[in-house]
Amino acid sequence: MKPTGGDSYPHVRAILLLNALTVDLNEQVLKILKSYTLMNLDYPDFSEKKKAIKEVFKLLTEKIEDFRSSLSTARSRLDNTSQKTIESVLKNPLEERLKNIFVFRKTHYKLQKIIKSTLSKEVSGENDNLEDVALRQIHEAYQYMVNINFLDIT
Repeated sequence: MKPTGGDSYPHVRAILLLNALTVDLNEQVLKILKSYTLMNLDYPDFSEKKKAIKEVFKLLTEKIEDFRSSLSTARSRLDNTSQKTIESVLKNPLEERLKNIFVFRKTHYKLQKIIKSTLSKEVSGENDNLEDVALRQIHEAYQYMVNINFLDIT
């Protein structure tokens, strides 16, 4: 989104339009993400979705920054309200929530891999494979998290 030339379109309205577009993008991303259960996807599938989601938010941030620099170039200085509005658009709560989900899933996946590699040959006192016991416990703990609506940012 590029600001219009001259003073034909007030920059405050352009910033409000940018804010509205960002809100709409968030709503569309949420609609798409709700069709997937991110916490139930296998990690490789989840990783693919994560890349696409990150790309969307990276592009959004780049476009907002381009808009801000174009607007600053067109006008010597943005007022405080305009600066704060742009900053609030850049601080996207959905993006932050998704980053937390990404970290959680990655950490959980790494923990599973570590347990598989370190406990695969160990046997507990009940002749159960320690790997199976540990993975079952991790899976049970993870099941508590699956039913939480992580995408609710209200």
